[in-house]
Amino acid sequence: MTSNRRVAAQNGVTSTNLCGRKQKEAKTRLNVVPCKYRVGRTLGSGFYAMVKEMMHIESGQQYAGKILNKARMREAPEAVKNEISMLKRLSRKHPNLVTLVDHFETQNNTYVITELCTGGELFKYIHERSSLEESEAAHVMRQIVEGVAYLHEHGIMHRDIKPENCLVRTDEFGTPVSVAIGDFGMADYAPLPGCPLPNRLCGTVGYMAPEMILRIGHTKPVDMWAVGVTAYFMLSGTNPFPRVHTIADAGPILKGSFGFLPQNRWRNVSSVARNFIASLLVVDPAKRMTAKQALEHPWLRNCKLDTARLTSSLKNQFSPNSKWKFTSSGMLRRKK
Repeated sequence: MTSNRRVAAQNGVTSTNLCGRKQKEAKTRLNVVPCKYRVGRTLGSGFYAMVKEMMHIESGQQYAGKILNKARMREAPEAVKNEISMLKRLSRKHPNLVTLVDHFETQNNTYVITELCTGGELFKYIHERSSLEESEAAHVMRQIVEGVAYLHEHGIMHRDIKPENCLVRTDEFGTPVSVAIGDFGMADYAPLPGCPLPNRLCGTVGYMAPEMILRIGHTKPVDMWAVGVTAYFMLSGTNPFPRVHTIADAGPILKGSFGFLPQNRWRNVSSVARNFIASLLVVDPAKRMTAKQALEHPWLRNCKLDTARLTSSLKNQFSPNSKWKFTSSGMLRRKK
């Protein structure tokens, strides 16, 4: 950030409309104050935002800064407010949820400062070896489900669970040690019993639950469907619905039509792990395994979160600059 000044937002508290309640928003008052951060290298980028390393000038502490372009976010202005609101509520409440550090605005951008998870996205982490060993995948999945369970216990649905939105923390030696769920731009409060269900399309098509695609109303079970797709992805490096790229292609998701293919990728995966996935990729949300039930499933039950540690052999293999893409078959290969 080249400017020596920034605009800090003094945000009011926003009440949530769960069932026809009147939503009240305090007006945002902006004050010009000295800038606290120096912008570093780019960690990732997309159409609406980029993520950069941000160094706190006074302390020298490194953080991750999501820089959201206001002009491009005009199409979805509430997503930024929503993410900040959710992070403020959840920050430091659970070890498997990313921590908010700060947020502020300039004339052109909104900045959301969070802890720096030095291992990068779980998506990239997985693809350094195309898939994870089953024991390692179970440890990682346990942590993701712990985070989702905490959200659900507090009436929140994430609505965009996927490996790209799970971040890997490393220790001082660069060894991966834990995983945190991030990117709460699509998150919302689950409707109370008897209230109308939201029917907005949210998230990434390949991870969307059938009820989301059909827009017949959704709640917490959509996250567990996405957890199932993520688990499948961890263990095979493929998506259970490899030919689904748009809503128009979503027939296999609506039918829950998938298999553990190709066989060579599933040869060494246990029936217990497959059952875990099959219990999540259930079309009827009422019959889909909940987060609490998933933690009691035999595949995760013996994975202790407080001692979980990702395979140390990945330390030398992991590269945050690794680039992969899907082929038409849903398999992964390195970009040239």
